[in-house]
Amino acid sequence: MTYFSNHQKKISALFIALSILSTIGLCEVLLVIFSPVAMVTSGYKLTENGQKYGWGFDPFQLVRVVNPDTGVSYQDRVNAQGWRDVEHNIINTNKSFRILVLGDSNTYGYIVPRDALYTRVLEKKLNELGYNVEIISMGYSGWGTDQQLEALKKEGLRYRPDLVIFQITSNDLDDNFFWRKKGKFGTRKPFYYKLNDRGEVVRHTNKRFFNHLSKVSRNYIISRSQILMRAELIKEKLRVALCDPFAFGPAQVQQFYLETGESLPLDFIASSRRRGKCGFTLDQLDHLLDKSGLQSKRKLIVNIASWPRFDEIISKTRYQMEDMDYNNEKWDLLFALIGQASALVQQSGGKLALISDQEEGHYNWLRYWHRISGDPITKKRYYMHVDHLREFAQANNIGFVESRRKIQRALRDPHPDIIGNIAMAENILEFVLSNFSERLGQKML
Repeated sequence: MTYFSNHQKKISALFIALSILSTIGLCEVLLVIFSPVAMVTSGYKLTENGQKYGWGFDPFQLVRVVNPDTGVSYQDRVNAQGWRDVEHNIINTNKSFRILVLGDSNTYGYIVPRDALYTRVLEKKLNELGYNVEIISMGYSGWGTDQQLEALKKEGLRYRPDLVIFQITSNDLDDNFFWRKKGKFGTRKPFYYKLNDRGEVVRHTNKRFFNHLSKVSRNYIISRSQILMRAELIKEKLRVALCDPFAFGPAQVQQFYLETGESLPLDFIASSRRRGKCGFTLDQLDHLLDKSGLQSKRKLIVNIASWPRFDEIISKTRYQMEDMDYNNEKWDLLFALIGQASALVQQSGGKLALISDQEEGHYNWLRYWHRISGDPITKKRYYMHVDHLREFAQANNIGFVESRRKIQRALRDPHPDIIGNIAMAENILEFVLSNFSERLGQKML
């Protein structure tokens, strides 16, 4: 009795602490069982697939994506292999014509529910036509061509696909060279591919990845707690609610100049900067336009000021796509990676095809936000990326999926929306029916 009397305050504090921890633990368990939520993410390195490819998911991990225009979120679980796809058997027991698609955020489905992914839509359309076709999808946001090749070798070829599609984006050229970057980007992948003196692509281990493997990111910690994730979601909603939707900082000043060739009045720049990153309502912006005599430029300025990534500055070179050197090491490595993938697929009895993200819908989206010049020379440069890919494919017995249907994007995000995913599926459907009608085999009853 004497001990408890002498330490009553400490015991009470300990009891309170244990009660709080028990309550938090119970809340975590109940939320996990009855109402789990996920963060918007493309995966982490401290996961099963993360340690294979640089970032990814654990089997059956819950994922969340958000429509940037409506704010509607979608949640689903990845499959047993950690891919945002349905389950697939390694053995092709149904003797289906198998199509394996590897890509980045467009294939992952960055803003759409899983059932709306172009891979799922494509399989449904082919099955409705009576063809026994199975689509297998492997993709993560931010992937480069090197990661697609790695996934093809580690897992994709085990399914013995008849057709493999590599979804290519222009940023693959830089993503394949992450290993050269200083800081966190240089440590993101456990491997890298490099051309040797004979022009052959060789895989190397990225020691920097493994040296930093024990470092746990803030997002990873939050993603492991239902309570912390909910706190983060509330924080994000408060930020949106408390912040007015229009901003005009240095990035917007630069963008206005690139689009018009004119400099904004100094009083407008000074007033807009005082408002901060997201300091304008539309009425406030209109008042400032009236005051500065800029109402004739209202549509352009409102568009620029409503761009969600307020700090992203565009250079003149990027705006006019002037840096279009196709005879450089980035293109050499990209084509070497694709060439190795094609050789592996052919050895397995299949064929490789490419599909590019550069198409009319994406170009129109860039023009809407004034992220690219509207002059004919820049437009021609934009499509040269596709031309270069197509020429390489034709010269190397690799298929090329033409984007004959415009791919619609979300207004406030460049990724294909639900309608855009349907268009992607229809573009691939046309390619498959035109090139593999004999190999598709007998139709299903």
